[in-house]
Amino acid sequence: MTARTIATLHIEDDAFQQRVVARLLQNVDSRYGFKITCATTEDAALSAFCGSEFELVILDYQLAQGNGLSCLQHIRRLDSVVPVIAMSATASAEIAAALVKAGADDFLAKQNLSAKVLGQSVCAALQRADVVRSRLADLSTSRNDWARLVDEALEHFVVGVGGQWLQDLDNAEHAARQASISGVDLQKQIGTWACDLEERGIVPAGQGSILVRPVLMELLLRLDPDPATSQIAGRNQ
Repeated sequence: MTARTIATLHIEDDAFQQRVVARLLQNVDSRYGFKITCATTEDAALSAFCGSEFELVILDYQLAQGNGLSCLQHIRRLDSVVPVIAMSATASAEIAAALVKAGADDFLAKQNLSAKVLGQSVCAALQRADVVRSRLADLSTSRNDWARLVDEALEHFVVGVGGQWLQDLDNAEHAARQASISGVDLQKQIGTWACDLEERGIVPAGQGSILVRPVLMELLLRLDPDPATSQIAGRNQ
C-alpha cells in the first residue's frame, strides 16, 4: 500500500530538534510519509501556513522570535481542523493546558519524546481531522441539497406548476432534516430566495418576499413548530 504523504509544518528554531523530529516521523506509521517544511519564527510559520495547505503542524512552545501560544491561536483562526501537536522541553502544566485550550490536539514533553509517543499522537490527530473533514463535507453537501430543493419548490409555486411544489417541499423538508437545518437557518435564507426569484424575472420586482412567504412559512412550521415561527410571520406581514 502506498503511503499517504502528509504535508507537515514544523515550527522549531533549534536545528537539532528539527532533525530529531524528522527522524522520529520516519518511523511513525507505514501508512504515512511526511513532507516537512520548517519555520523558525512565528512570522515565518504563519507566512508558510497561509501559503500552503498543511495536514499537520508540530509546534514548539518556546521560540526565539515569537510565541508558540500566539502562533497556535493565529493558526486556529485560519484553520480549525488541521492537527496541531505542541511540544516543549520546559513548559509547565499550566502552559500545556493553555496550549490544549487554545486548540492544540496534544501536548508532548520533549524529554519523553520517542517514535512511539509521537506516532500515537500524530496518528490519533490525523484520524480525528479526517473524520471531522468528512463530516463537514457531508454536511455541506446536505445543506446545498436542501437549499436547491427549496428553490425548486418556490419556483414551481410562484409559476403555478400544479401541485409539484408540494412534492418539492416534502423533498426539501427531508433534506433539511438530514442536514440538521433549523428554523433559524431557514429564516436567514428568506431574503436571499426572494431576491433571487426577482433577479431571475420569475416574480415582479418587490413581490418576491410576498410570493415566497407561504411556501417558506409551511416549511418553517414543519421544521420548527414553536413560538419563534410567529415572530418571523409577524416580521414578514
